[in-house]
Amino acid sequence: MKVLVTGAAGLLGRSLLERLDGRAGVELHGVDLQPFSLAKAHEGDLGNSAWVTGLIAEMRPDQVFHLAGTFSNEFQADFAANVGTTQHLLEAILQHQPTARLLVIGSAAEYGMLRQEENPISEDHPLVPVSIYGWAKVCQTQLMGYYHRVRGANVVQARLFNLLGRGSPRLFVGRFYQQIDQARRGEIAEIVTGSLGATRDYLSPTEAAEQLEGIMNRGRAGEVYHVASGIPINLRELVRQMLEAEGLSGFPVREEPRPTAGKLDIPWIHADMRKTRALLGVPVAGAAA
Repeated sequence: MKVLVTGAAGLLGRSLLERLDGRAGVELHGVDLQPFSLAKAHEGDLGNSAWVTGLIAEMRPDQVFHLAGTFSNEFQADFAANVGTTQHLLEAILQHQPTARLLVIGSAAEYGMLRQEENPISEDHPLVPVSIYGWAKVCQTQLMGYYHRVRGANVVQARLFNLLGRGSPRLFVGRFYQQIDQARRGEIAEIVTGSLGATRDYLSPTEAAEQLEGIMNRGRAGEVYHVASGIPINLRELVRQMLEAEGLSGFPVREEPRPTAGKLDIPWIHADMRKTRALLGVPVAGAAA
């Protein structure tokens, strides 16, 4: 079986490659814009439809994990990287390998502003994004639905919440780890963050990769499944745990709330995991699990 992972150099891509690499019967390929370590690595731009078509025509994958994308919150960039690349892959697959299954990555940002009592949020909750990135991901979801219903594509969505790992500094956790490294080198005397009043849903890249594989292999085409822990955590508590895990308990942290143009801060969101857990055969304890 040939498996292709896009966004292979990213935090989640690396974890998924590590999970799948060396698995019996799997010929593993990865693609990214930047170099990464894999026997069958492809460097290329998924925004180039001709390049994508050539890759799919030559490789003819059985499964494609489409993890590539961006979260710049800029209209052109987010639409091209999240919606455009998905359309290129779907067209190439339908033309050259119509039996292939495509998994696309959605985002909790699709839900938008929520009240505390609406949580845990389920996959069928209305999508009302409050950021350009969230809007682009909703467009990707709608595109997936069109290609499944009208064109017969074998596509499924894994709607990702938040990863806890050394990822992009554009995200809260990535920025925090960046400052932890600066603190270790003695370059800063305190860590500065935005407001830490929000409650979120975090899971490790390893756990996320496990859920992605399960959704790819068992998920129903055209459906959406959460990838999350289902456990709410306040960002102040998350920061405390991260510092403790890094041996920096008690290191000064200063909150400096700063508004972000074109984006509203969502105070409370965590996932209802019943649908994913049922799919993966994980026991469900209570309606809010």
